Amino acid sequence: MLAEVGIARRQARQVLSSGLAGMPVATRGAHLYQEEAVLELASRRPMTQDEVSAACPGLLFVARRWVDLLASPEDQVETLTRHWDLGVRGSNIVLVVQTRVRGSVPFVATLCGFVVFGADLRRLMGERGGRTYRMEVEAPGDWFEAFRGRRLHYGPGRDFVLRGW
Repeated sequence: MLAEVGIARRQARQVLSSGLAGMPVATRGAHLYQEEAVLELASRRPMTQDEVSAACPGLLFVARRWVDLLASPEDQVETLTRHWDLGVRGSNIVLVVQTRVRGSVPFVATLCGFVVFGADLRRLMGERGGRTYRMEVEAPGDWFEAFRGRRLHYGPGRDFVLRGW
């Protein structure tokens, strides 16, 4: 079902193992998922860049990390907001300045293109050693409704995208 909408086998396994289609029934030979849940995933429409721009005309942080969606919300936030290597290209500076100027930066997490989480990034803090960062987030504003239940693709690459920079 997921292959019919362009999801490769490896990506489908990641999506399903994350809990995006709920808890599987484990058998000796396979993990079985509710057909309705997988069909719902397959029916999620990709966002166009115009839709993204309308929802977030400024900077948008797109996280691309695997997260256990069956874990507690606190554990999910922990997974999605810690140990960010923002590199040496100035991503950390842009985020610090934007959070100070605007108050927050929209934060969307995707898993193989499926939007799984949204928040307002309020603060960026250095972690021990100074190379990685932790993000302080809070519940997303109204902007996130445009992303809920959708897909957002940026192709292969780093574990994050700064859109609008």
